[in-house]
Amino acid sequence: MGRLTDLFRRERPASPPPPPTDAASAKVIAFYDAFTDYDAQANQGWLGPQVSFGLVYPHLAPSQHIVDFGVGTGLGAALFRKAGCTIIGLDASAGLLAACGAKGICEALHLHDLNQAPYPIESASADHIVCNGVLHFIPDLGVVLDEANRILRPGGAFYFDVARILSPPNPEAREGIATGSGQRMILHPDAAIQELLAARGLKVSASLPYFFFDEMFEIDGIVTLTRLHFQAYLCHKPA
Repeated sequence: MGRLTDLFRRERPASPPPPPTDAASAKVIAFYDAFTDYDAQANQGWLGPQVSFGLVYPHLAPSQHIVDFGVGTGLGAALFRKAGCTIIGLDASAGLLAACGAKGICEALHLHDLNQAPYPIESASADHIVCNGVLHFIPDLGVVLDEANRILRPGGAFYFDVARILSPPNPEAREGIATGSGQRMILHPDAAIQELLAARGLKVSASLPYFFFDEMFEIDGIVTLTRLHFQAYLCHKPA
């Protein structure tokens, strides 16, 4: 318990969260604040928690410290807790954090917009970091990757995933509107991700597609039935 106690003593004092970066971020936060049946819907086919845990699991050891960027209601964090890890969660939605807090999964929770740096976590304090089903709402991945690189200990793993279009092919698309929810989705291409990771010295050790789904998707004012999926990445900070 000594290391864990010291860790929380070193964290920055709590402060009011910064305002959302833009109107689109505010819309996402409001949507999830009002999402009262999130767990029930997520459990109808969303496999992000299982994929993130499965990729990170070979690198886990009991009592390791996990930071969850976009912890939500704790569906992913719960798996790491069962494996004997301690978790700190960040999320921009007060509603989702309240649901997570009621489960008693995380050692600490921070209300924080991932678009805004710095995050309220001490440098070199996390054995591993997970960011599950979040980055399609983040326009600038550099902010998240910089903070992950700062917070992650040498040798630690960082899991994240991004949304991609499968069909109809549209390699130039960088964002669109999911018409069902009205949410803007950012589409981060692999080449850009690889460049961002390399610039920070983060090494990709695994990548796989999962969670294929159909969505009425609007790009440049044109709405098309589109097949999308999530692409998972596992990378490491050099020891």
